[in-house]
Amino acid sequence: IQYCDNAAPGIPVTSVHCFCFKQERLLVIQHESRGIDLPGGHIEEGENPLEALRRELNEEAAVEATNFIEAGSILVKQLFQRAPSRYPDTAQILLYICTLFKERPFNIEYETRGRRYIAPEDLPDLHKGWNPVLSNALQAAQKKYSQLSKKS
Repeated sequence: IQYCDNAAPGIPVTSVHCFCFKQERLLVIQHESRGIDLPGGHIEEGENPLEALRRELNEEAAVEATNFIEAGSILVKQLFQRAPSRYPDTAQILLYICTLFKERPFNIEYETRGRRYIAPEDLPDLHKGWNPVLSNALQAAQKKYSQLSKKS
């Protein structure tokens, strides 16, 4: 996998994830199969990436977001043959930063068991599938968030 500062033209987008910051803290979810993770997920047929992200934030974290900033992408390429799948062998995950959102009371309705805020630097230790490439994405998101915060 590879982090890119921008979306890669011509490569299908299969999922979206979001760095939701609130006063220097990062919103994470407790997913039933992924463990601690950023909110996000796969794009359903007929959705564009932002529609999918809004839906995923609503389902997984019980938040309604209104302000998204692009934060790059993760390019994923399957290196081994696998069973037939609806997903292409080469795809990208779009990343966004969200700074304006409204929390609703959290109820377990989907695959998420909870939400909480953490120090961003704690994410690599808490995320069970952390890949060092994700550190680049996290650092870039923190830098963009810091720049946005200074402008406010």
